Amino acid sequence: MPASRGLSRVRLAADSDTTAQIARWALAAYALLAVLASLHPFTGWRDPGVPFWAFIDDPKPRYLTQFDLVANVLTYIPFGFLAVFAQPAHRHRAMVLLLALLPGVLLSFCMEATQTYLPMRYATWTDWLANSTGTLLGALIALPVARAWLNSPAAANWQRRSFVAHPGLLVALVALWLVSQLHPSALPFINGQFVPLVAALLQQWLEIPLRSSPLDVTRALSADQFAAVDMLAGALGLVALLLLARLSLTRVAPRVVLLLTLLAVAVLCKTVATGLQFGPDEAFGWWGTATQKALLAACVAAVVIAFLPGWAAGSLCVLALLLQMIFVNIVPENPYFAATHSRWQHGVFIGFFGVTQWVAALWPLAALVAVLGRRWREA
Repeated sequence: MPASRGLSRVRLAADSDTTAQIARWALAAYALLAVLASLHPFTGWRDPGVPFWAFIDDPKPRYLTQFDLVANVLTYIPFGFLAVFAQPAHRHRAMVLLLALLPGVLLSFCMEATQTYLPMRYATWTDWLANSTGTLLGALIALPVARAWLNSPAAANWQRRSFVAHPGLLVALVALWLVSQLHPSALPFINGQFVPLVAALLQQWLEIPLRSSPLDVTRALSADQFAAVDMLAGALGLVALLLLARLSLTRVAPRVVLLLTLLAVAVLCKTVATGLQFGPDEAFGWWGTATQKALLAACVAAVVIAFLPGWAAGSLCVLALLLQMIFVNIVPENPYFAATHSRWQHGVFIGFFGVTQWVAALWPLAALVAVLGRRWREA
C-alpha cells in the first residue's frame, strides 16, 4: 500500500509538471499578445519631456470611460489565471498568489510607462490599477480550480492519456491559431500572409511603391474562382492546424473527438470575431458555401489525421505549413472581400485586431520552427 501511494504521488507530480509547462507557454504567449496590443501600431515614438512614471501623478486621467475600465480588468484576468497554473503544485497558496500578481502588476506598469512615448497611446494609472485588479481576480479564481485539478485523479489520468511529453509549445501554438482567426481575412482559416505587411513596412521606410502580391491576376478571376480559392485555402489552413494538434496527442488519446472539438472551437472563434468586427447581425457572414466545403473537408481530414503515426503527421504538417505560406502570399487580393472589409468596425478594438494581423502572418513560421525543432530533438 505505501508503495502504491508513493507511485500515485509521483504520477500526480509528473502530471502537475505537464500542466505547469502548458500554462507557462500559454502565459508567455499571452504576455506577448498583451505587449503587442499595448504598443500597437509601434510608430511615432517621441520624447514627451516627462519621466516615464509621470502617469502615476496624473490626478484625473483624460479619456476615461467605463468600457476602458472593464476591458482592462477583463484583459488581465487570463494572465492571473495562467500565472497560478504555471507554478509548482507544492508551493504555498499565499506565495502562489503573490508570484501570480507581481508579474501582472509589473507588466502593466511597463506597458503604461512605455506608452508615455507613443503619441497614439495615453498612459494612465487607472489602466495600471485595472490591469492589476484583473490579474488578482484571475489568480483568485485559479487558486481553487488549480487545487481541484491537480488533486483530481480523473483529471490527471485524462491529461496523462491525452498529451505527449512536453506538449506546452504545441498547445500554445494551437491557442495562438485561434487568436489569429479574430482578424478579418479574405481567405478563411489560413495564416502566413506576411508579404503585404513586409511590403507595407518597406514602402514606408524606403518610400518606394511595392506590390503586396507577386501576381496580379485579379481581373482574370471571377467570383466563382475566388470562391474555389477560398475553399482550398480554408481546407489547407485547417489541415495544418489539425496536424499540429495531432502532434501533441498520444496514441491512446480520443484524437477524433479532440480534433473535431478543435474545429468546433475554430468556428466559434470565427463567428464571435465576425460579430465584433461587422456587428452581431452579420456574425455568420463568413459562413459561405466555400467555407462550408472547407470545413467538411477538414472534418474528413480530422478522422484520417487522428490515425496517422506521429512521424507521418509531423512530415505532413511541415508540408502543409510550407504550402499555405506559399499559397496565401501569391493569391491576389479578393476585391469582393475588399468591398465587405470597408465596413469593418475598427472602433475600440483597433489595437487588438492590429496584433491579431501579425499573429496570423507569423503563425506558420513559428509553427514550422516548433515542429522542426521537436523532430530534431526526437531524432
